[in-house]
Amino acid sequence: MDYDLEYVEKTGLSADYRQNLARYFGTLPEQARIHAFRMWLDAVGTSVPQAEEAYGCFLTTLHILKRSESRHGEHEELGTRLRLWRVKGARRQKPKAKTAFIHLHFHELHDLRTNGLSWRDLETYVYEKHKIKIGFSYLRRVFAEAAQLRNH
Repeated sequence: MDYDLEYVEKTGLSADYRQNLARYFGTLPEQARIHAFRMWLDAVGTSVPQAEEAYGCFLTTLHILKRSESRHGEHEELGTRLRLWRVKGARRQKPKAKTAFIHLHFHELHDLRTNGLSWRDLETYVYEKHKIKIGFSYLRRVFAEAAQLRNH
């Protein structure tokens, strides 16, 4: 399917800058991405534009966001909100040591399970060999999540 890039070029944004805006969108925290879509929906209204027009409008929305965040735009309140979302999104979650241990030793635990050990036996094994106390039900739940991640 070929798209008419004339609509996109009507935005007045260069090809390099459009690429930059696409990367910028990827760096935004989740709240800001949702807000970008909200701004786009407000700009588009109830009409359903062609894909090229919608994309051009979305790029213009990202341009407004980027200018607001760098204090060059007229939307100072939006810029402040974006900076706050970045700070809140950047807060690092403390890694869960037991979850990380299960992921790290997944193959070892998998081998023991395939050789017939129960989850309670694995709980005892992990404590005796690695000196980490992990309940069998937590071990089973995180192991299942890890297995599912590895299958996809």
